[in-house]
Amino acid sequence: MKFDKIEDLVKTYKELLLKTDYDKEYTYYEHVYNVTAFEGSLLSESEVVDLLKYGEKFPQKPLKHALLVQDTYKALLYVLQTAKKRKPLTPEIIRQIGALIMANSGGVCNGDLENYDSSKGEFRKGVVKNASRLFPDYKRIPVMIEQLCENLNKKVKRSEGVEERSLITYDLLFDLMNIYPFGEGNMCAAFLIYNYVQIWCDLPVSFIYKVDSVRFQTICDQARNRGNVHPYHVFCFKQYIKYLEEEIAEMQNK
Repeated sequence: MKFDKIEDLVKTYKELLLKTDYDKEYTYYEHVYNVTAFEGSLLSESEVVDLLKYGEKFPQKPLKHALLVQDTYKALLYVLQTAKKRKPLTPEIIRQIGALIMANSGGVCNGDLENYDSSKGEFRKGVVKNASRLFPDYKRIPVMIEQLCENLNKKVKRSEGVEERSLITYDLLFDLMNIYPFGEGNMCAAFLIYNYVQIWCDLPVSFIYKVDSVRFQTICDQARNRGNVHPYHVFCFKQYIKYLEEEIAEMQNK
């Protein structure tokens, strides 16, 4: 399936961003809401906005979730600033993003043979599994992340066009979710690392909508189990189109 519409939408988005005084502050709040919801945060979108903009507290919600929201926002700002330098992705950048996300809600975790600190961006040192799968052995993670960065950087350097570069970022997101490098904060980290590469590829940053999270997880599981990522790519493209159209509509109404 070809998504030529993506090229036109990205072009329109960039042109409007230059012509208008569109403030992306609330877009970033929406971004953090959707990303942290994938991590299990119970804060509503309005609560995320009130927390980040006004510092309002919500004692009826878990403190850990509020801390995650605040730290993910700081991590997003780090990504937005650092990625503009167009530096290739490295394991160090990945760990730094992980550390920022879990700075205040993370801490020392019990590993299989030794403990590790999620608040410092250390890779997990224990087995992770759920009802349907077992994630890679933690001993393989440093090498897997090194190879992921090396392969990604080669692909980005020889890539052309919005569609091709979008596919590269979608594959990165998929790979990170399957490696599960951290003990905590993996979904937030995966999305922000994905954003880092979007910026490096000169693409608008985006997210997967929380309202579509169940469908997203189902499609990811099917792609992994069946070895066919095409439906996953289609889903991600449709999410990107949805995001860009909403942003363009907001800018056109200014």
